[in-house]
Amino acid sequence: MAAPDKNLLSRWLTRWLRLSLRWPRMVTAAILALTLALAWGSGNIVVSGDYRAFFDADNPDLMAFDAIEESYAKLDAVALVVRFETGGLFTPDRLAYLADLTDRLWRTPAATRVDSIANHQHSWAEGDDLMVADLVPVGQTFSTGETARIRQIALGEPALNGYLVSSDGATASVVVTLHAAPGDVDAPATAVRYVRELAAQDMAAHPGLRIAVVGGATLDLALREVSERDARVLAPIMIGVLLVGLWAFFRGWRPAAVVVAIVFASIAATLGVMGYAQIPLMTATAAVPVIVLAIAVADAIHLIAAVQSGMARGSAPAEAIADSLRLNLKPVLITTATTVIGFLSLNFAAAPPYRDVGNLAAAGSVFALFYTLAALPPLLVLLPPPAAFVRSGGGDGYRRLAQGLQRHASLVIFGFIVLLGAAVYALPRLQVNDKFVDYFAPDVTFRQDAEFATRYLPGLYALEFSLPSGEDGGIAEPAYLARVAAFAEWLRQQPGVTHVVSVVDMMKRLNRNMHGDDPAYDRLPESRALAAQYLLLYEMSLPFGRDLNNQIDVAKSATRLTAIMGDISTAEMQRLEARAEGWLGDHAPPHLAADGTGVAIIFAHLTERTVSSMIMGTMLSVLAIAICLFVALKSWPLAFLSLIINIVPVELTLGLWSATKGEVGLYVAAAVAVALGLIVDFAIHILSKYRVFRDQGATVAEAMEHALEMVGPALMDSALALIAGFAVLLAADFSLNANLGVMTAIIVAAALVTDLILLPALIFAAARKR
Repeated sequence: MAAPDKNLLSRWLTRWLRLSLRWPRMVTAAILALTLALAWGSGNIVVSGDYRAFFDADNPDLMAFDAIEESYAKLDAVALVVRFETGGLFTPDRLAYLADLTDRLWRTPAATRVDSIANHQHSWAEGDDLMVADLVPVGQTFSTGETARIRQIALGEPALNGYLVSSDGATASVVVTLHAAPGDVDAPATAVRYVRELAAQDMAAHPGLRIAVVGGATLDLALREVSERDARVLAPIMIGVLLVGLWAFFRGWRPAAVVVAIVFASIAATLGVMGYAQIPLMTATAAVPVIVLAIAVADAIHLIAAVQSGMARGSAPAEAIADSLRLNLKPVLITTATTVIGFLSLNFAAAPPYRDVGNLAAAGSVFALFYTLAALPPLLVLLPPPAAFVRSGGGDGYRRLAQGLQRHASLVIFGFIVLLGAAVYALPRLQVNDKFVDYFAPDVTFRQDAEFATRYLPGLYALEFSLPSGEDGGIAEPAYLARVAAFAEWLRQQPGVTHVVSVVDMMKRLNRNMHGDDPAYDRLPESRALAAQYLLLYEMSLPFGRDLNNQIDVAKSATRLTAIMGDISTAEMQRLEARAEGWLGDHAPPHLAADGTGVAIIFAHLTERTVSSMIMGTMLSVLAIAICLFVALKSWPLAFLSLIINIVPVELTLGLWSATKGEVGLYVAAAVAVALGLIVDFAIHILSKYRVFRDQGATVAEAMEHALEMVGPALMDSALALIAGFAVLLAADFSLNANLGVMTAIIVAAALVTDLILLPALIFAAARKR
């Protein structure tokens, strides 16, 4: 057995190995007790589905969104998009059904308001009186003539056409506004479940009826359900992939059991920390166990492979274990450090859940290192690998690979230059598109309902403005109403806008009503006094739950304007927002200036903020990794080469993504940061062994042959473990996690090819020049 080094780490490792090999059961029991103590915290984990958790409390976009809710009715709502396959809505039976559905939805838990064409407060003049009533009264039957009149009114009313009823009269929307009691966090979810059940019953009772359930409260519940589902489903898939992969690699249950124990201990400890730190289980953090699994498997396989090599050379199991840990201690520490750096760089992300993922995965990486170094020796003593485990000759192919690369180094380098050129050429076409509906897999009910609603009656993507008048009661000022009307008309002309909701349409209707329904008076009132009088008269005529607080603030100093957008990209949404804010700046007085907001908008800005902030995080991560590489390799040229080599897979992957998908989202920054920390490991293992052999007097060719022969099989196995682990995320219902997994797996695969082929070729080419 090789003599131990005199540094502190080696002395600690020697003592630990002596203890582990002498009393393996006692050491294993102590480690198990520590693991149970850590895992105990997992009982504190709670599931969260609040989409607001994606934002910091001081996020300016969220604050602007909250300001709208404070000034007007809360935006949490459940919307039912109702459509019959044939015949449209405007038949006596179907209008009666819509009125009945509207009435029944008042019984939704936490409901404070229900809006539909049925209970739309239609106003008209009878002599000198203003009459206000439901457009489609509940419990009544309608003649053909009455049905035609209702259709004419509904499709001719700007506040309804394109918002609560489609322009072809085939689809309607019923919107239930929710207001939960303080502290009742489950009320919105309860409301959505109630509405879903009601919709399912109605669809069963009415063949050909389709009801899609959407809205902000539905988004919250969908996030929660997907989190629970992914946590429940990904675990069995993860375990299945792990067991199949380990059996294929080891051909025996004992070494596989050792790896499984290390993996489960690492995951349990990480989940314990998650509970102790009171980090909720969300769509993003549901991926943490899979990430920790991939890292723990890669660490364990690498060290066990070194034990395998020692036993193949004739060493006893105990001696092979000791030599494996001594030989790989420094590379494993450095690779763990770079992995942790990559994960910690996620703290620069603007989305708190991704910061949680980074911190938990970093903790998981440290736990994986601890269990690999501390638990592997005693477990291998208790479960020694069988003879079938000892394989030799695995490095012959890598030796031949090195020899081939030496002969064709220039051709290999040229080939990679061509690939890189193609990737760089494709990159400018890569667009950011991060609609929150696309956060869910295509088979998730929320996404199917949202896409159905957007197809037939858009309303899910909204751009909201609170337009101040500058004084209490100022919304009745004709100049103010004229500006709002001009802004609304401008928005209606913009591409991507399907409907605009504004008080000016109501004010025009009231002015017409108060002039005997004369179409010539379908315009804004001529004076502030008249506008205020009409508004007061209308409000006094409204029934319970039908006030105007969702459009006008209490002081009547501002009104809400909503632009409904169709199925457009988030980039188009942001451009529309910028143009709208620019229009207000150019055509309205300063006090009328307002910023746009809305769920779709704040998520679009979140992606933009995350990508921007992660640029700095990734740069600092690269700098820290470069220092780690220098510590590991004792050579700035080799450290720089390793860094460049590991940027190549990222460029290739982004180029491939641009050419095949063309769009990225919130996940791209996380994938690049995580992958960078992982793939540096490959270069460290190759170059550290290469440096050792060069220091021992080997030529460049001999050193590279020996390095690839020694670490090639282990690198292949650990890379496959990482690829398989991240590929498991493909089964996630949360598409951000699925895309994160796919992109990271591709980067890891590209890095494996780059490190095994391009890295040796560059070293051979540089040696020739010298």
